[in-house]
Amino acid sequence: MNNSELIQDFQIKSKEVKQYCLWLKNIESRMVQLSIGDHLANRNKIKPLDLELEKTLKATVFLLLYNLVESTIRSAIQYIYDDLKNQQISFDQLNQSFQNHIIKILKDTSLKDRDWQQNIAITLINISSEKDVSFAGNLDARKIKDTLNNYGIQLTQRVDGQDLRIVKEARKDLAHGHSSFSERARNYTSGDLLEMQKRVTLFLKQVLIEVENYVDQQNYLNSH
Repeated sequence: MNNSELIQDFQIKSKEVKQYCLWLKNIESRMVQLSIGDHLANRNKIKPLDLELEKTLKATVFLLLYNLVESTIRSAIQYIYDDLKNQQISFDQLNQSFQNHIIKILKDTSLKDRDWQQNIAITLINISSEKDVSFAGNLDARKIKDTLNNYGIQLTQRVDGQDLRIVKEARKDLAHGHSSFSERARNYTSGDLLEMQKRVTLFLKQVLIEVENYVDQQNYLNSH
């Protein structure tokens, strides 16, 4: 995956969320309504969506946004490992933060029945890459910064990313049944959610730029 593909994949996924938020805004403004009845016989009624259903649709934005967050960070990490594999970088060439991170992963990983390459230092990286993209629904701005620190990336954000914590907690409540969809979205307008989508997207795009620069400059090497 080259740089443009990394950004292009993100743009496609983020556009899907944006389009959904715009659709919700049209629903809220009554520009989109239901047509119910026999359309062939021209016997149908036009009515707005039920308000409770509208709230449920709004709450779905939190699930879409969290999915965007996790898939974006997973792609960013995989992008780093893909470059290591393409460049045949071995463990001993990595910076100290990256080495420490891999050692921590290997401590919790079974090394039995592994397909060891002739270069063991490269095999260690391959094993780490298989285990390093699981976040268990816990990604917010702080966790993302801590994750990137594992590779020696110091994230400097103009956007504080506080929305990501809201998204994470909402997604967790919905996934575990701690609140209903209508309850979770009752205090948000479609405009609020659209603005949240914009801020989350901006935060994630800045993360990808930082990761691309990190890989381009090979800052994963211990010589930097």
